[in-house]
Amino acid sequence: MSSPGAVILHDNQPVTYASRALTTSQKNYASIEKEMLPIVFGCEKFHDFLFGQERVTVESDHKPLEAMFKKSFHETPHKLQQMLLRIQKYSLNKTYKAGTDISIADALSGAFLKEENNSHSDNDFEIDIVQLMPISEAKFKELQEPTQATQDYAAQAWSPFYEKDKLHLEQVQRRATRLIPEVRHLPYHVRLKHLGLTTLELRRIRGDMLQVYKFLSERNPLSSCNYLKVQCNSRVRGHCKKLVKNFARLDIRKFSFSHRVVNEWNSLPEWVVNSTSVHCFKVNIDKFFHKCGRI
Repeated sequence: MSSPGAVILHDNQPVTYASRALTTSQKNYASIEKEMLPIVFGCEKFHDFLFGQERVTVESDHKPLEAMFKKSFHETPHKLQQMLLRIQKYSLNKTYKAGTDISIADALSGAFLKEENNSHSDNDFEIDIVQLMPISEAKFKELQEPTQATQDYAAQAWSPFYEKDKLHLEQVQRRATRLIPEVRHLPYHVRLKHLGLTTLELRRIRGDMLQVYKFLSERNPLSSCNYLKVQCNSRVRGHCKKLVKNFARLDIRKFSFSHRVVNEWNSLPEWVVNSTSVHCFKVNIDKFFHKCGRI
C-alpha cells in the first residue's frame, strides 16, 4: 500500500473521500499496521460523519484485520493497540471485502496528494492515548495508597531478588506515573520526585527496616523467638544494635528476610535505629534516605 485512502458510501454511492501520503516511519510499518492506517485515517478525517452513529461498517480487503478486531485488546501488538485506542470512540463493524469490490478506496491509495501536510505523526499516538484515559494528579494520589498497599502486602516474604523481577515490578509504577499528563514527558526519577514517590525497591527496603525495628524493640509478636541475633561485641563500629550475618550457601537462604536485611540495617546511623517510636523511626529513616540521595 502506497498511501491510506478512505471513502464513505451511502447506498453504494460515494459521499466523500480522501487520501494522504505515508510518512517515512509509516512506510516501515508491518503489513497489518499499514492496512490499519486507512481505517484510522478515515475515521479521524470523517469524524463529523461517523461520530455518534449507532453502527458504521468498515470494509477492507485485508482479511487478518477482521480477526484482529475480534481479539481481546491485550492480545494485540502494541502499535495496533495505539491505533485501536484512536478509533475507540466510533462504533465500527469490520468486514472483509475483496479488493475488486472496493475499487474507489484502492484508486485513492495510489492518487494521494504528495504536498499534503500530514498532521498524524507517530508522536500523536501516545498523546491520544492519554487524552482517551486522562487521570489528574489528585486522582492518582487517591489510587496510590490502595495500590501501594497491595504491592507492599507481605513483601518481606515474597520480595524479589532477581534483577529482572525487580524491573518487571518497577514497570507497574513506571507506567502508572505516565498516565498523568503534567509529568508524563519527564524521566521516571523526575516524575517520582514531582509526585513525592520513591521506587518500589526502596519502599520494600524501608518496609524491611521497619520490621527489623519492630523485632528489636519487641513490637512484633515474633520478637521473643530470637529470629534476628544482635552482636554481643560492644566494640563494633557504628550503632550498638548491629545484627549477626550467618553464612548462606543457597540463594533462597541468602535472600531471605533475616539474611538480606543485615547489611542494610547495619549501615543505618545510630540516631535512626534508636528512634523512640515506630512513627519516629519512619520519619528518621526517610530523612536518612533523603540525605543519602536515595529519595
